[in-house]
Amino acid sequence: CTEQLVSKAISLLCQPKFRNLTDAEQTAMETAVKRFITNLYGRQQPSGGFSYWEGDRQVSEWLTSYVGHFFILAKEHGYELQSAVFDKWLSYQRKAAQNWREEGKPSNRYTLVQSDLVQAYRLYTLALAGRAEIGTMNRLKGSGHLSLQARWRLAAAYAVSGKQQVATNLVGNLSRQVEAYSSCNN
Repeated sequence: CTEQLVSKAISLLCQPKFRNLTDAEQTAMETAVKRFITNLYGRQQPSGGFSYWEGDRQVSEWLTSYVGHFFILAKEHGYELQSAVFDKWLSYQRKAAQNWREEGKPSNRYTLVQSDLVQAYRLYTLALAGRAEIGTMNRLKGSGHLSLQARWRLAAAYAVSGKQQVATNLVGNLSRQVEAYSSCNN
């Protein structure tokens, strides 16, 4: 699935930080990352979002942010991306961020974590891409039902955007301990 591809690709990008690679290992790693990038292109939907499986037409909001996060890291490591793919992703992220609506008080922790954390991650990836949506970040910050995880991710988006004081104020004295939660809707 796309999530596994991205996870493998990110781990390859990070490998040289943890150990010295031989020339052959470096070449193999670069070839694999380029192959992952090309494979991901085929999973982008016309809207700019990404699906879990090749041939699937349903966009995954969280996965779209994860793919974009990888693309940003790949660019930082010197890999070239098709600008049309990256631009469609950016456009999708911006529209999804601006159109996100808080759904009232969530009925359970799963809904809470899924909704606000997905939006916070989306905003974080936009900030990493140099396209921070400060107004939308402010709207999420003021939503009133922000989970601990989303507060930390949103604070990271503010920090990356150069709004360090807002980030600090957002997480201030918050716990760094996250209560267990399931990503399954039981």
